Amino acid sequence: MTVYGKVLDSTTRAPIPGATVAIYSGNIRLSAVAASGAGEFTIMTLDSSRPDRLGISSVGYTEKFFDISAAVGTNTFMLNQDIKDLPPVIVTSSSKKNWWWLLLFIPFIIKKR
Repeated sequence: MTVYGKVLDSTTRAPIPGATVAIYSGNIRLSAVAASGAGEFTIMTLDSSRPDRLGISSVGYTEKFFDISAAVGTNTFMLNQDIKDLPPVIVTSSSKKNWWWLLLFIPFIIKKR
């Protein structure tokens, strides 16, 4: 069985390029493909007798799973944005840069010109 589809943002209806589309049997990923720049993909199931799931994910979106038997053929799959507020990050340095040694090379740099 083959699943053809397009992965879109549920809010903007824009394609989601590079979305991962995978076939699972239980919690085991059997195969996966990346959606094209237009959000389109084609993936084949390995064994139609198993109760496989189709999982679609992308950075910044909530992963969704679909029953593979309902997804066979051409479909449009919508992913919801997963917006999270992260705490601020403070970057500090504890070492002092010893740049004074560069002064030793200034005469050589000036002479070359």
